[in-house]
Amino acid sequence: MQLPTTDLDVFMARKRNTNVFREGDQVGPIYQVETGCVRIVKSCDCGQRCILAFCFPGDLFGLGSQGPGEIDAEAASDTKVSKMTASRLGSMMRQEPQRALSIISAAHGGQSRHSEHFSVVSYGHADEKIAWFLNCLAARALQAGFDTKPAALVIDLPMPRGDIADHLGMKLETVSRELAKLKEAGVIETIGFRKIIVRKPRELAQRAELDAHETRKAVERNSVCDWMPAVSKQLQH
Repeated sequence: MQLPTTDLDVFMARKRNTNVFREGDQVGPIYQVETGCVRIVKSCDCGQRCILAFCFPGDLFGLGSQGPGEIDAEAASDTKVSKMTASRLGSMMRQEPQRALSIISAAHGGQSRHSEHFSVVSYGHADEKIAWFLNCLAARALQAGFDTKPAALVIDLPMPRGDIADHLGMKLETVSRELAKLKEAGVIETIGFRKIIVRKPRELAQRAELDAHETRKAVERNSVCDWMPAVSKQLQH
């Protein structure tokens, strides 16, 4: 969901790699990406970072597992974000409680998305991880109406490949290698480092499908609180 400007109090510009907020900052405000991309980051016990999610224009974040009580929020590219203060949200709770609850839910990020990411990082093979990530971006592009042609879908990558690696629990060279394989297979075409044309959307979606049994085990046996040990282990390989 995307909030209108009448619901927002502050508009901020952030350069790439600068913080929107840090873990430990005040909890309460809700943020919305206006342009660019924000990465939701948690430091692992092994000393490396894990990018739990990317937020794109129209996405809300700032509460729960996507809030300063647990994570850092950083600009993955030059980004503009807006903010709804806690006081405005409180007023909305009194006047429009159902709408306020929907906004709060969106700012938490959603349990289903977290579970799917956990499943991919924990049980997916390298080729499945990359295909899943690109398929998610392709689905967003179609939903936003950027391109409706089934034969070719253009998606932008506002984040560097190192961010993709940290999101999927992979090494940078593995990300590059798997993208090259998809290109050789004719599934995608790359234009520089930040633009991809999906030539075979159906094949990409098929490659993104994890084994149903393993995915079900991940969702049933693990909660969001169990992510970090598993992700940390993945990043050490």
